[in-house]
Amino acid sequence: MNKTKKNIEYGLCTVKDEELYVLGWIKMLKEFTNQQIVLLDPDTKDNTEKLIRDNYPDVKIVMQDRDLGDTDNNTKGESNINIMHVNKTKWIRENINDGEWFIEMACDERFNPEDIPVLKKEIEYAQKYNYDAIIHRNMYEPIPGLLKNVKYIFNKLYYILDEDDSNCNVNDELELQYSINWNRLRQIRFQKKYPNWKQNYQPHSGFSGRSFNPMYSKVPLWHFHRIKYNKILASNQRDAQGSINKIIKQNKGKIPIIPVRCGFTILKDVKNVGKLPIHNQNLICNNSLAIDTNSYHINKQVPIFKTEIPKNPLQILLIGDNTKYSPTAQLYYGYLKDKYHVTWVGTDAKDLNTANFPRTHIKLNGIMGKTDVSHQKMKLSTILDIFNDKKFDLIIHFQNAIQFTEDKPSKIAYIYIIQEMWNYTIPESTSLVLCANYSGIEQLKYYYKNKFPIMHFPTPLNVNFQLPINFNKEREYDCSFTGELYYPFEVLEERRKIIKYCNKNLDLVEGYNSLFGWFESKIQEGGKRNIEIGSGRLTQQSYRDVLIRSKRALNCPTLSGCNFRDFEIMGAGALLITKRTEDLDIMGFKHGIHCYFYDTKEEALDLLLMEYTDDQIQIAINGYDLVNSLTYSQSCKILEVIFLELLK
Repeated sequence: MNKTKKNIEYGLCTVKDEELYVLGWIKMLKEFTNQQIVLLDPDTKDNTEKLIRDNYPDVKIVMQDRDLGDTDNNTKGESNINIMHVNKTKWIRENINDGEWFIEMACDERFNPEDIPVLKKEIEYAQKYNYDAIIHRNMYEPIPGLLKNVKYIFNKLYYILDEDDSNCNVNDELELQYSINWNRLRQIRFQKKYPNWKQNYQPHSGFSGRSFNPMYSKVPLWHFHRIKYNKILASNQRDAQGSINKIIKQNKGKIPIIPVRCGFTILKDVKNVGKLPIHNQNLICNNSLAIDTNSYHINKQVPIFKTEIPKNPLQILLIGDNTKYSPTAQLYYGYLKDKYHVTWVGTDAKDLNTANFPRTHIKLNGIMGKTDVSHQKMKLSTILDIFNDKKFDLIIHFQNAIQFTEDKPSKIAYIYIIQEMWNYTIPESTSLVLCANYSGIEQLKYYYKNKFPIMHFPTPLNVNFQLPINFNKEREYDCSFTGELYYPFEVLEERRKIIKYCNKNLDLVEGYNSLFGWFESKIQEGGKRNIEIGSGRLTQQSYRDVLIRSKRALNCPTLSGCNFRDFEIMGAGALLITKRTEDLDIMGFKHGIHCYFYDTKEEALDLLLMEYTDDQIQIAINGYDLVNSLTYSQSCKILEVIFLELLK
């Protein structure tokens, strides 16, 4: 065992009847911490305490005080105060200094041993740059039992399952071939203590009603709860996230079940523990840290189209709509046409207007929920025939309704740029996918596995929001929101709840001047929609004017990550208060420095009600300065580098 002084002093857990897991938990925590603390429930009936004292006598055992609460795994008291949570809070408050890092994680949780060096580097980085916690965006939870049972139960609960996966042996009852990927739970295990720390709804964290600045980890967390209990559905069992039904309700949409080769083991030197369920018997091994996984994600090289770059400018087929809201395709067209021969196809496009092409309405049922989308299905060869006098070297397609029906990759290099993840369909002709959201990359890998190579290609600041701002000028609105709440309906369920909650509560605050606006859900004849409340998103000009006059502005991106409005709010000089996403963190936007992040509607409301001080104005200025460095000119140059590399 490595005796080197660790960067974290304490690792702890509240423990009851954990003889199958506790030794492996201690072994893992010794990789990160100098002291391991077991807060043991005195009602423990198994050999947990003896195993700890025999194998790890240096580990400190602290008995929980059962009088501190009235609710445990088996009983629910009148006050519903969880005994282990109160004991954990008490011990952390009394023994860990403010600003000191610690680990709190369950006995049935593990990290892959191969990931531990990466995680140690992340801890050093988080401590050096004053982060408050580390968030594990992906948690894998292996599922025991027959695949047919998994399919039956999880289909009822609206899970996704790939029935055609070649790695799966349907008849193999013992192999754990599938895993749930809880990829939006924001699991927190490593964190910094703050004054009056309190156990919170965030799994194993204390950031109750507080905004905090986390670093996102590249390392997934493994949770063996369903193997431990040999059950697929949680029912009145101790589970870090509660029952599956509750989790689905909280997370809105679908949580993928993915194929995973699980050769892991979860016990260490445990003998004579009694008869275990059949699915657990094959897991008794000596190394509780051993996890052998082969994901379906394979690093696939980007195809290189060996096109001799002509002396004359490239012939580029640009596909995308001429839009008023997010002027994407037309801006890239303006840049590219000055250097290349560009033919532009799409709604209101210069060379071929496809606005009146026939549309097919289809229903998608993906990770983000059910959506109705409109596709203009056609063959790519049809478009090429229309412009048969041109020999295209490259196709750049900005996501729109056009869906080419060829079932094979194009012989012409074809870049598809996707911005809205709820409409996840990608033409089979595609050579390379550029995804505007980092969070969306994992979703695309789930839908398409190894079909397309994917790169992150963030959306820049809308040019209509590259504005000179006088931050000394008084702003009349304390906060504002303008945006879509109803379409796609299921995708925006969380946004509706957050926005309406904040709007309702701000209306009750005397002297608080807020301006919220959105369209009603009903679509009128001719496709028009009336305004349900406020000024609504009438035109880009109207909501830009509102933002320029707002001190703060609220946003709530979807599961796919940050969106245009995050950038537009900062570009207008308002203080951005937005749902936490990994995208903004990756792009350099930090909580309390450039903007504010929230995780719940209560946190969003607290941030909106903070006093508007010089410090908040400075944060708005920092956000304004950083977002104005993300220009279309810069993105055009990056895109150019990508396609020239593709054509080598």
